[in-house]
Amino acid sequence: MKFQNELSTAESLDLCKKIADFGIPYVALSGGEPLLYPGFWEVSRCISDNAIQLKIESNGQFIDKETADRLSKLNLKSVQISIDSASPKTFSLVRQGGSFEKAVSAVKYLVEEGVDVEIVFVPTKLNINEIEKTIDLAYSLGAKAFLTQKTMYLGRAISNWKNIGLNNKDYAYISTVINKKSKEYKNMKILFYPYDSIEELRHYIQYPPASPLMISNGKVILTTSIPYVVADVRKHSMEEIWERYKNGW
Repeated sequence: MKFQNELSTAESLDLCKKIADFGIPYVALSGGEPLLYPGFWEVSRCISDNAIQLKIESNGQFIDKETADRLSKLNLKSVQISIDSASPKTFSLVRQGGSFEKAVSAVKYLVEEGVDVEIVFVPTKLNINEIEKTIDLAYSLGAKAFLTQKTMYLGRAISNWKNIGLNNKDYAYISTVINKKSKEYKNMKILFYPYDSIEELRHYIQYPPASPLMISNGKVILTTSIPYVVADVRKHSMEEIWERYKNGW
């Protein structure tokens, strides 16, 4: 289960208990930036204390040594850090306002604390030529995985598509790099998710994912590319949410 959380802390803790009672084994916290949520630590501790595996998807800007230590004490599956280049200059173009140095330091601190780190790379026209060097960086930092995919035509990407969108030739290049680096770094998982938003929907229609997405207002949707609300965590039990989610697909 994955949810982007802006419910009150009390509502989130109540949801955590419902998830635990329902027997859900895995939760991913994403955003925005989950570490900015006021109840992040209470909710994360609740998830961990109920023997639910937790994945945190972060931009790495708020993970210092102390935070990495606190995170390492949770029941973590992994922490996913977004690093979209191998250089500060390109990083600042792709993630305006973000710090390359902070993202890299976050990975170092987490690895030092024994946390499995996955580095995520969103390919665009701005950074595609740095994907190989970014994989090298991920390996040198001790990341367990390097993950990339076709860039989704969603959100802010739509208005910037002319400047960032890639074509089939670009993705063929990415596949070549992934195959090459997978052979070179056999003890680091290197994966390319081959679907854009339309291709993903075609796949999901045949093979629906068992992962309801709870967004910030407590609504449950099928996936980010289909903002179709099937349930509400404030109104429905987990049993009802699960049935509505299945019926939605």
